[in-house]
Amino acid sequence: MLLSDCYSWAKQVFGLAKLGDPRRTRRLVTLATSLAQHTGLSIVKSSQSTAEVEGAYRLIRNPSVLPEAIAEAGFIATAEEATRHPVLLALEDTTTISFSHRTASDTLGHTAPGRHTRGLLVHSVLLYAPDKAQMVGLIEQQRWSRDIVTYGKKHQRKKRPYEEKESYKWQKASEQMASRLGIPSHELSPSAIGRRISGSISITKSGRGSASLSGRRTIAALKKAVCSTYRQRYLRQEATR
Repeated sequence: MLLSDCYSWAKQVFGLAKLGDPRRTRRLVTLATSLAQHTGLSIVKSSQSTAEVEGAYRLIRNPSVLPEAIAEAGFIATAEEATRHPVLLALEDTTTISFSHRTASDTLGHTAPGRHTRGLLVHSVLLYAPDKAQMVGLIEQQRWSRDIVTYGKKHQRKKRPYEEKESYKWQKASEQMASRLGIPSHELSPSAIGRRISGSISITKSGRGSASLSGRRTIAALKKAVCSTYRQRYLRQEATR
């Protein structure tokens, strides 16, 4: 999804978001455009006027505007863009967002290594097109916080059902990705689902020519994945000659 114009990108990704009112969707596109034009800046610094700032915060504070609806619009746009690529790599990993300052909300969960550090965990799946060296977009993302009362009770976490463990997020994310791309779940190899792989990769090709990758060291794994993908393609071409 390589669009040089920020508005065109925002319109393509969020233009069909179902927020209960088309005016909210237009406001979302405006906000996404401003943030894309000023990467890394706050809403206040990226907005062009006080009215734009107020409109952005009204959108965020509106209880009828669900974050799931905003995210789903992006997932749908990515799935549509994915149909234009013959081969895809799915990069999957978990990120910790920590807030150590005093104003961090007590409603946030604990994050390692300290009990007093608050934050969220985010598990994301990005689609990458190796033939064009292009990032396609976000196809799945899960966000959660750890209950502060569970801090230091690792032995109790081991007794939880698998579906309640954080490690299950890997499998669930892969299955959600497959569902959005129309890939039958049985075509995803168990070796590529629900595993945390350090410094290595696991790729499985489906009938549609897509691939799934899980890794902790994403950049290094991506380079290996691209090389592996083209090597396999070259060997298949040589075998048919």
